[in-house]
Amino acid sequence: MATDPLSTTFLVGNGFSDSGLSNVDLLIQAYRRTRQPALDALTTKQTTLEQRQSFMNTLRSKLEALQSAADTFLQSGAATKFQARSVTVSDTSVLSATAADGAALGSATIKVERLATSDVLQSAQRTLASSAGLTAGAKSFTISGRNYTVTLDGTETYETLIGKIVSAINSDSDAKVTASLVKDSATTGRLSLTAKTTGADGAITFSDAGGVLAALGLTGSIKQTTGTTTLSVQSAAVTNTDTILFDSSGYKRFRVNGVDMFVYIPSSVSSFDSRASETASTLLSKIASAINGATGAGATAAVQIAGVNQSRLVISNSSPGGQLVIEDVDGVLSKIGIASQTLRDERTKASATGAGYALGTTSDLNASLTVNGVTISRSSNTISDAISGVTLTLLKAQQSGEAPVSLTTGVGTDKVADTIKPLLDAYNDALRYIKDNIKTIGGDAALRTFQSDLRSLSSKVFSGTLTSLADIGIKVASDGTLSVDNKDRLKQQLETDPAAVAALFTASGGFADSLMSKITGLVGSDGLLQARSNSLGQQIKRVSDQKKALQDRIDREVEQQRREYTKLQELFYSLQGQMSQYSAYVRG
Repeated sequence: MATDPLSTTFLVGNGFSDSGLSNVDLLIQAYRRTRQPALDALTTKQTTLEQRQSFMNTLRSKLEALQSAADTFLQSGAATKFQARSVTVSDTSVLSATAADGAALGSATIKVERLATSDVLQSAQRTLASSAGLTAGAKSFTISGRNYTVTLDGTETYETLIGKIVSAINSDSDAKVTASLVKDSATTGRLSLTAKTTGADGAITFSDAGGVLAALGLTGSIKQTTGTTTLSVQSAAVTNTDTILFDSSGYKRFRVNGVDMFVYIPSSVSSFDSRASETASTLLSKIASAINGATGAGATAAVQIAGVNQSRLVISNSSPGGQLVIEDVDGVLSKIGIASQTLRDERTKASATGAGYALGTTSDLNASLTVNGVTISRSSNTISDAISGVTLTLLKAQQSGEAPVSLTTGVGTDKVADTIKPLLDAYNDALRYIKDNIKTIGGDAALRTFQSDLRSLSSKVFSGTLTSLADIGIKVASDGTLSVDNKDRLKQQLETDPAAVAALFTASGGFADSLMSKITGLVGSDGLLQARSNSLGQQIKRVSDQKKALQDRIDREVEQQRREYTKLQELFYSLQGQMSQYSAYVRG
């Protein structure tokens, strides 16, 4: 049968390949391809504008970061950052140290005799299962100024009594102590109180209105405080007219509370005797005069009548508390019956079974150390007032034979370098970003000028003692970026003239100030970069609107073509039917 050209046109698709699409879709697809270049051109233009706007916004962000970094060097007191200090310690297991900006450069020796500790008060040992023997009711007591109450039912054992005391104390957020039941054997235990702070200021005191502490051995017989007893030592009673002999004449030394004192013993008894002598009454008077005339010993002496023609020497501290230390260096005190000794005004100390304090004197709760030969005492192991500008943290007490720790305060080169680094990093980040996106800048004269100005700052000659960043060890790379490359040079300049180093960054016309002057007009809500971004945003919207309008027009044209082609198909099928009828008529 002969091929029908019209049928071929509508059924095959007028030459389009068989892709599973209808003839209408194939024709519309072809039409859309003819209009795509115009859409692609608008898309490309929009993408270019968006990339440029993104560049402007990112550059603004980087410059604002650079501005912020520069501004820290223009604030009041910024120059002190260049007086940073470092501290080296010869034995960091004994102590650590930090130094404030501007602390004096130099060295010190420190011997840590004792660390500050927390006070500990222990009750007497009690058999835990035994009855506490207390009546029922609310019982009050006070620990270090905090008032507590426990309610008893009269059946308490020592274990339940201690448990109630522990609970009452530990539930108080403002308690000055922590409490615990310490079992020192399978059947016995003690109440243990530990101060929350170290040093004598945290010494534990107690009172017991309800008798609950007394049941545990913490009674009024336990001395709680030091500083109330005036310590003294007395000699033997000597007959005033007795002659006291010495092996040799001359000055005889003894110490009271660490202060050296001397008495003079005259020459031999006779020309045939090499020994020296002094009457007892005269010797007592000489020793008393030496003590009373000494400075810094904190002690006095008096000769008292001990009987008929007898006297004794009494040595006493000038004020209550502390300790009285007697050292008989040359044996003069032993002649009157006073031996080398240390007396201390102590609290009641805990024993294996008895109540009391772990340490007898509150002064022993304080840290004790010697700084450059001067002995000091502090309530904390963190000490900031011993060496000006230096804070010490004591970690371990030293043995008596150990050498003092050496401490040296020097310039904080690394700290200064770390202070400078954020500014250099922000500068480098901005400089690299502009270079990496130089094509995006295109012909923008203002931004190209800014790029040149920004890079030139790395090699700018500044006024002042130091005229370039290179003078303090800052290296300028081939791309203009900056880094602290020579810390030895920086250290030398910080030791020689830290003010000149600071001026490079903090002075008017210095590096930070120069950066600010270059950046200020570009950033901010009314800066050049925001204006550029706003203008690009308007252009992006116009192109987007144009693209949408074109797409809408294409869609309308496609729909119009679809309707027309559908009508044409309907006509074709009608004609095809008529032709079929005609062909049948002809054949008939």
